Amino acid sequence: TIEWLESYLKSYSGALLFVSHDRYFIDALSDKIFELDQGQFNIYVGDYSSYSKQKRERYLTQLEAYKRQQKEIKKLQWFIDFYMPKPRFSSRAHDREKKLARIEKNKIDKPTQTKNNIHINLTGKIRKGKEVLKIDDLSIGYSSPLITGINADIYGKDRIAVMGSNGSGKTTFVKTLLGQIPKLSGDIDFLIERNIGYLSQDSIQLNLDETIFDYLHSLFPDYSDQKIYDHLARYGFSYEDDKKNIQNLSGGEKMRLIIAEMTLHDYDFLILDEPTNHLDMMTKQELLDALNDYQGTLLVVSHDRYFLDALCDKVLYFFNKKAYFYHGNYTSFKQEVLDSLEAEIELEKKNSPKEKKEKVTYNTHQKKVYPKLSKQKIEEKLAKLESELSQIEQDLQKEEVYSSYQKMEDLTLRQKQIETEYESLMEMLEIYEN
Repeated sequence: TIEWLESYLKSYSGALLFVSHDRYFIDALSDKIFELDQGQFNIYVGDYSSYSKQKRERYLTQLEAYKRQQKEIKKLQWFIDFYMPKPRFSSRAHDREKKLARIEKNKIDKPTQTKNNIHINLTGKIRKGKEVLKIDDLSIGYSSPLITGINADIYGKDRIAVMGSNGSGKTTFVKTLLGQIPKLSGDIDFLIERNIGYLSQDSIQLNLDETIFDYLHSLFPDYSDQKIYDHLARYGFSYEDDKKNIQNLSGGEKMRLIIAEMTLHDYDFLILDEPTNHLDMMTKQELLDALNDYQGTLLVVSHDRYFLDALCDKVLYFFNKKAYFYHGNYTSFKQEVLDSLEAEIELEKKNSPKEKKEKVTYNTHQKKVYPKLSKQKIEEKLAKLESELSQIEQDLQKEEVYSSYQKMEDLTLRQKQIETEYESLMEMLEIYEN
């Protein structure tokens, strides 16, 4: 979906202003970066990679100019202090004083770098090469299979990206692994003790009625208050923040709290479902660095291609109800496998015979056949569908919906069902109108 959007926007002829934390998306589309940093608005020419380089160079240039000016100020001040009391040199000292005043008037502020106050440290260890999980001919789904024939051997220190389009079965796969929903067939064999950490994309593990402090304290009652405060501070929460109710937190704050809690455990296997949701660029980079340093096994569901390319060495991709297990990162998988699969599907669509809609015609001498529903019933149903469709369109604009792929998937599916039903009812209504 994100790649389709990229392709569409690349062909768009108008101006485009967008907000994103997706590195590949920004690199593909932007030729300028507008940055809001510490109350300042800065413009950089180029994509995100270019912006990062320019930002660093700008900081170093400003820092060098600041140091030169500070050196000049100290030199002038020394001259003034030393020679002003001496009548013979006082005129020169006054000249230096005027020069210093001019510099002070246009004084360069010391440049600052935005620092990330979040420091993530994940503990856990599995010997590299030790088999951790064996998946054999697994089928997942609910009343009918979403994916069949999933096969994978997962080892210590593997970093596995689980990918696929919305609704392809990624979250269902994770829930099946965790035993939250039953498998349809096949085998899931954990070959180690189930010391598994799980991060869900919708923050369901949080108790929304608790404060930040109370949430951690209830999980770790043996920890002193100060230890909990200190730990939360490492994840960007101040003493005042700790008193906030979890239900009032932003999506990014909730995700940071879950990560803060996760780092207090020793997990040998981490399963992360959309861990970068709501996180800003700096926090995402900190999480990426921490996961690269992590000594256990990782299974990560994400739509963030840059994040996965920089982290994962294997890909489990769900496409067209099949699973593909690939050794390598996502970009390699796309080039070597996915592009060909998508091309085959497109070719099949083009070559398949198109269904022709039978047009209903009426001979003036024939008796008109009416639908089973009365005209009034059809109009009532249309009104209800219009109301529901309007509500869905409003819901799709809400943060708690568009930030959750599962909620977006459910609503867009219902939206399509309504549109199909609406079209069918309109065809019935036309019969009465004609």
